[in-house]
Amino acid sequence: MSLIRLGHASGLPKMQVAGRVTEMVARFDLGAFVDQRPESLPLGIRQRLSLAVAVIHKPEMLILDEPTSGVDPVARDEFWQLLVELSRNDGVTIFISTHFMNEAARCDRISLMHAGRVLAQGPPDELVQARGVENLEQAFIARLEEATADSADGSHPTVLEEAPLVASQEAPARPAHATGWFSLRRLWAYARRETLEVRRDPIRLAFALFGPILLMIVFGYGISFDIEKLSFATLDRDQSAQSRAYRESFASSRYFDQQTAIIDYADLETRMRSGKLKVALEIPPGFGADLQRGRPTEVGAWVDGANPSRAETSKGYVEAAHQAFLACYVLR
Repeated sequence: MSLIRLGHASGLPKMQVAGRVTEMVARFDLGAFVDQRPESLPLGIRQRLSLAVAVIHKPEMLILDEPTSGVDPVARDEFWQLLVELSRNDGVTIFISTHFMNEAARCDRISLMHAGRVLAQGPPDELVQARGVENLEQAFIARLEEATADSADGSHPTVLEEAPLVASQEAPARPAHATGWFSLRRLWAYARRETLEVRRDPIRLAFALFGPILLMIVFGYGISFDIEKLSFATLDRDQSAQSRAYRESFASSRYFDQQTAIIDYADLETRMRSGKLKVALEIPPGFGADLQRGRPTEVGAWVDGANPSRAETSKGYVEAAHQAFLACYVLR
């Protein structure tokens, strides 16, 4: 684990990095794992390491999304002891999401949510007492059953009953300068923030100035020069006059460059994977006979999808050449 590198990346002064890393290793009991790569660590240890990384620069707030999911009960309890210590001793405000009610019961204040709606919020003990049940899990289940029943009959569940900090459930008045979803103030704040970030980061500034030009060259001119000569070959399993005419209809097009015939499926796959072919065609047995009798027939086409834009264009060229052949054949 390279906590030294992470300490520098977090913006700590160089003189404080070594001491802070030593403190984190001791505090989160990581001494036995400092020479191991993070991906080789057990999940519980990785979670402790992630927490150490998150607090190495002494933040005032942490936002954690189900940090103990998949962790065994012992490691989960140890992790929560660290969270409580950070909150009580270091004064860190911690927002955490969890589906374990025994974890939620350790928080100072919680919100019970279902389908994006806050059903209730407040201290865990008060939520339990309000429902007259034994624990928080039962209180949550009661809230869910109530919300499900209300949704079934078309009404909306009562929300935020234990939320004394919310004075009104009415939607806040929209600012006078805002119309619909558009806000000049929000647009100005976003533009100002982006400008400041670009000015502080020379690399980002270079990408902002020269990135669009580079993309135009790569995805514009590059494709236009290369797309006119798509290398193609045919696996002709019919060997009829009609199949030869079909091959020639592609070979005579300026958009295709005919290569040596494909021997079998293994040859087809090898040449497509290597990039030697951009398009491969398979003419099935009986192709000519079906055309002569007016029966429907199919031709297989493989298109190199390494470049999605080029693949979509190539597909269009194949379809156009196929339709052109059919039109010429009908007019004969």
